[in-house]
Amino acid sequence: MFEHLAEVEQKFIALEQSLMQGEMSSAELQKVTKERADLEPIVESYRLWVDIETALADAAEMCASDDAEMRELAEQESRELLKKQEELKQQLTILLLPKAPNDDRTVILEIRAGTG
Repeated sequence: MFEHLAEVEQKFIALEQSLMQGEMSSAELQKVTKERADLEPIVESYRLWVDIETALADAAEMCASDDAEMRELAEQESRELLKKQEELKQQLTILLLPKAPNDDRTVILEIRAGTG
């Protein structure tokens, strides 16, 4: 899953760079902007995941400290980070679900009581 997220991040970066170039037609600009907007929540969540991984590694280092108080703080931080990481994993799983072709379309549904 995370290999795929790294590829999505690279695609996001490429889209941002193409937007900075500014040498595209209106239709291309609209397409690239929409694709970037679709990828943005995924990339933000992935980057947050990477930050949490780094913080967990730092906390693991602090757990090896001789200072008991420092070790206790590091263990508490690790528990909090693991909880956030689990929530983020669920969020990323939902964000990576394939979209249906009609997801972008709006629908008005009216339900009426009937006889019969």
